[in-house]
Formats: sequence, C-alpha cells, structure tokens
Amino acid sequence: NAFKEGCSFVKEMDDALTNINYTMSVTKEQLQEVANKTIDMAKDLKTSTSNVMEAVTLYANSQQTTDSILKKSETAVKLSNVTGMTGEESAEMLQSIMNQFQMTEDDLEYIFDKITKKKI
Repeated sequence: NAFKEGCSFVKEMDDALTNINYTMSVTKEQLQEVANKTIDMAKDLKTSTSNVMEAVTLYANSQQTTDSILKKSETAVKLSNVTGMTGEESAEMLQSIMNQFQMTEDDLEYIFDKITKKKI
C-alpha cells in the first residue's frame, strides 16, 4: 500500500508541476523550488501535499511569480485547514475576495483573520 501511495503521490506531483510549467515561464530550478517548498509547506501546515498543490496550481494559472504563488497558497492552505475546504476552494475564495474588494496579496492575512474570527 505504501508503495502504491508513493507512486500515486509522484504522479500527482508530476501532473501539477507539468501544469505549472505550461502556465508559467519558470526554469527547472524554480520548478524544483516550488516542488520542495510545497512539500515543506504541507509538512509545516500538517496537511497533504495534494491540498497545497491544488492552491499552488490555481495561483500558477494567474501568471504570478513563484514567491507570490507560494505566499498566497500558504494562506489558502491555512484557511483550508480551518474551514475544511480544499486548497483549491479556499484559494478561489481568497482570490475572489481580493478581486472584489481590490485587495492585494499583502491583505491575505487580514482576510484570513477576518474569516477565521467569524468561524471560531
């Protein structure tokens, strides 16, 4: 089972990184950095790498820098942990709020705090 799960993980990660590579102009090193930071973020936030990759992939489609994508994804995954939404759902919600109220990624923690304060 562990081997099967490992193979599934590698395929899922490869698919997500391939998608990111198609949508962004990144070097091989930058793509490897995204992969490494995604795994680290999943460990740090005690969630699955799949959950993080959903958010990363969504933000990668918006043609931003890798640092911006990872920063936004971290907030999305934290929101996912609190609300039970998927990484993609929380990323979509955060992006919608940012777009609607003309906010920037600097406002993400503020948005997160407001949402989670109401939730808790």
